[in-house]
Amino acid sequence: MKKFWWVNHNQTFRQEIDGGYLWSPKKEKGGKNSQFYNNMRIASANDFVLSFAAGKISYIGLVSDYAFTCPQPGEFRDKGEAWAKEGWMLPVSWKAIPSPVAPKDHLDAISGKLPQKYSPFNLTTGTGNQKAYLAEISQTVFDEIVKLGNADPDIMFKNTEFPLFENYIDRI
Repeated sequence: MKKFWWVNHNQTFRQEIDGGYLWSPKKEKGGKNSQFYNNMRIASANDFVLSFAAGKISYIGLVSDYAFTCPQPGEFRDKGEAWAKEGWMLPVSWKAIPSPVAPKDHLDAISGKLPQKYSPFNLTTGTGNQKAYLAEISQTVFDEIVKLGNADPDIMFKNTEFPLFENYIDRI
């Protein structure tokens, strides 16, 4: 069954969009489990992901495969110093949304539709939740953002070819 996701990735946004993936540590500092990192293993091929960075959702991603264990990408450089050196890499094909969406400007449209637990977005402040990386959202929220962004994922990803596994390994 297709799932829908929201990723908060300010620090590594450009690397992940350009590289065609998401990457997270497997656990929080100190070894604590994180549902947001565990979601990397739940996401699967043909799931959709909304990319939230700098206050806007400006890309939609289509997951192409399951996450796999992978060293932290070298292109993170100093941005990933606080994270573990090994984590999950999730292959994702990204496409720009025609009209980027600032969720803060549309709180009424999405306010009651985000999950109560593990929400990616703080409805009080209008910003991404601290520590929230990859969060599952409803299709209703996904469809609302897509509509606001004048996007059609079926058309955007119609002839998408996914990179080979080897292309991801070359990044480390």
